[in-house]
Amino acid sequence: MKSKKLYVTAWLCFGLFACQGASEMEEAPRPSATAEPNQTVEHSSEGVVGPDEAFFAALYLQKAFQLSETLHQPSLNAGMNLTAERVNAFDFAANYTEKRLQLMSHALLRLGDTDGDLRLTEAEFIALKLDLNLFGMGAGSIGHQYHQALFRQLATGNNGLGLDELKTLLRGLAPAVKTALDQLSPQDQRLEVLRGWQNVLKTFDKNGDGSLSLEEQRSLREERQQIVSHIQGST
Repeated sequence: MKSKKLYVTAWLCFGLFACQGASEMEEAPRPSATAEPNQTVEHSSEGVVGPDEAFFAALYLQKAFQLSETLHQPSLNAGMNLTAERVNAFDFAANYTEKRLQLMSHALLRLGDTDGDLRLTEAEFIALKLDLNLFGMGAGSIGHQYHQALFRQLATGNNGLGLDELKTLLRGLAPAVKTALDQLSPQDQRLEVLRGWQNVLKTFDKNGDGSLSLEEQRSLREERQQIVSHIQGST
């Protein structure tokens, strides 16, 4: 039996930007007979594994870190209202959910908290780097150029930044992240998601045949969920 092609899987993931990413991590809609006319019922029983919370958290955090190259002291007054509703794909404002904000805040704390006190000191904040390996997105890290004044604006006395303050930071940066994403056309946003998620899929293609077997898909689901649990500190 032929395995599901990586490229077909990635293209089918386009429609999952909102329903797979913004809501609870859940099994994606199964591909229909019109999507892959030659597949059998048994072949499609696992469904398609689409981009998950960890993937989109990394995508949004990358944008936030890249913004610091030109936006050293952003205004955090505007913020963005969060939603728990399912929405159309590529609607950043509506996809910026409380669950995703929580995951990103945990990620920043896990990456920057070197002394284990669950808060970022000023030195830890300045040294903070976005390690893509934490999200299962390959090697590489991204630093930021936000000024110390931003830390002092957010810090509670001498207690530094905890989860609440990091959520305030990310909520305040959201409008600028949205503006950056809006510079891309919907098609370019789709291509960016495709390229990123294909890179994740390829790491689970153990025999390098350009497709994922059902066993490899199960491994993908399990390991991606473990990544989320690790970021949240439950493992």
